[in-house]
Amino acid sequence: MPHNLTRPLTELSHLLANGQCTARSLVEAALTRIAAVNDPERPVFLVLYSDQALAKADEIDRARSLGTNLPAFSGIPFAAKDLFDVAGEVTTAGSIVLKNAAPAKQHASVVQRLVDAGMILIGKTNMTEFAFSGLGLNPHYGTPPAWGTAGDTACAPGGSSSGAGVSIAAGMVPVSLGTDTAGSCRIPAAWNGVVGYKPTQSSLPGDGAFPLSELFDAPGPFTHRVSCCHSVFQMMAGQDQSSLPVIELAELSFAVPTGLALSDLNPMVEAAFNRTLKLLESSGAAVDYIDVPEFETAGDVFRSAPMASRQAWEIHRERLETHREMFDPFVAMRVSNGKNISDDTQNANLAKRKKAILSFTQRMKIYDALLMPTTADLPPLLAPLQYDLDVFAATNGRALRNTSLTNFVDGCAISIPCQRGDEPAIGFSLCQANSEDQRLFVAAQAIEKMLGR
Repeated sequence: MPHNLTRPLTELSHLLANGQCTARSLVEAALTRIAAVNDPERPVFLVLYSDQALAKADEIDRARSLGTNLPAFSGIPFAAKDLFDVAGEVTTAGSIVLKNAAPAKQHASVVQRLVDAGMILIGKTNMTEFAFSGLGLNPHYGTPPAWGTAGDTACAPGGSSSGAGVSIAAGMVPVSLGTDTAGSCRIPAAWNGVVGYKPTQSSLPGDGAFPLSELFDAPGPFTHRVSCCHSVFQMMAGQDQSSLPVIELAELSFAVPTGLALSDLNPMVEAAFNRTLKLLESSGAAVDYIDVPEFETAGDVFRSAPMASRQAWEIHRERLETHREMFDPFVAMRVSNGKNISDDTQNANLAKRKKAILSFTQRMKIYDALLMPTTADLPPLLAPLQYDLDVFAATNGRALRNTSLTNFVDGCAISIPCQRGDEPAIGFSLCQANSEDQRLFVAAQAIEKMLGR
C-alpha cells in the first residue's frame, strides 16, 4: 500500500500540507487496498465512487499547489454507512426493498460537513438491513467477517455498522461513518479492534440518515485512535478543530457499574476488562464500583418491550405487510415484535427513560467516565447465526446488552481496544451523561495512552 491509511489524521494532514503525499495518492491507496481485500461475496463496500473521488482529489491537489488555504484534513478519504444519503444515489439502508427508491437530493448533513471540511467520500459500506441488529449480518449482499477471521472460524463483524468497522480495521480508509441506536458503532469497533464513538444524540444532526428509532439514532465515527475520533466528531458537529487536553490518569475518577453490565461475561472479556482496571488503579486513577439502577431499568425495558422495535414497526409496517419476502427474516422478526407493544406500554417506558436520564446525569457529575466491557462476549462465529432464529436472537441480545444501556440514558460512549498479544478483539467502553462528549474524549485518550495504543 503506497500510504498507510492507519496513520493518525494529523499525520496524514501534515504529509499533505508538506507535499509528502497528495490527495490523489491517498485516494489511490484506499482504492488499491479495497480492491485487494474487499470480497465481492462478503463485501465491506457496497458502492464505490472511484471516479468522483479521484476527480475531487485532483481538484484539491490543484488548489493546494496554488497555495489555496484549505481545511486541515482536505484530501483525506472517508466512507459512509449505506443508510446515509449521498446526493444522486439511492439510499438502500442495506436492503433490497429500497433498491428502486428515488435518489437522494442531497448529502446527509454529517456527510456534507465532512465534504465541506475537504474530506473525500470514497464509497458506502455494508450494514445490517435497516440497521436492526448488533451482529452485522446481511443475507442480501453478504456479510463481511470480523477483520482477521475467515473460513470456518469467520466471526460476526458486529452491527449494524458492519462494513464501517471492518473498513477501518482493514486499513481501507482512515475514517468511516456509522450510526448507533443501541450499539451499532461500538460493537463493530469492539469486534474489529478499532475505535467507535456514540455521541450525545443532540450533538449531531441526524437528517439524511434512514431512521430506525428517532429516540435513539445517532451518527458516529470509526477511526484508529481517540484523537482521530474526536477530530471527526468536531467536523460532524460543525465545530472548529481543537486538540484534546492531555490529562494524567491520577487526575481522573472512574465508576464501574455493578450488576447487569458485569454479569455473565466471557472469561477472556472479563480478564481483559479487569486487567485494564488494575492498570488504571496502578496509574493513580480513582475507580469506584457503584450501583447504577438506571441500567437495571434499561435492561428490563429492552427485554420486555424495546422502544426501538415499536418505532421500527411504525416505520416499516406497510413495507413489511406488502414485501415481507424481501426482508431479512431476522430483521422482519424483530420489526414484527414492535406491533405487540401498546401505546400505554410505550408511554410508560418513555416516562421511565426520562427519569433515568435525569438520575444518570446527576450520578455521573463526580466521575469522568463510567467503565464497562463493550460487549459481554467475544466476536461470535458467523455460521451458526445465519440459519437459526433462536441462536441469532440470543446472540444478538447478548451483543446489545451493555451498549444499549448508554442509549437508554441518552449518554455518550466510546469503545477502544483493550486486547493484548494474540487475543481476539475486545472492546473497553467509557460512558458519560449527555452533553459530556468532551469530558469523555479526554478520559478515553488518557486510557488509550496507558494501553500503549
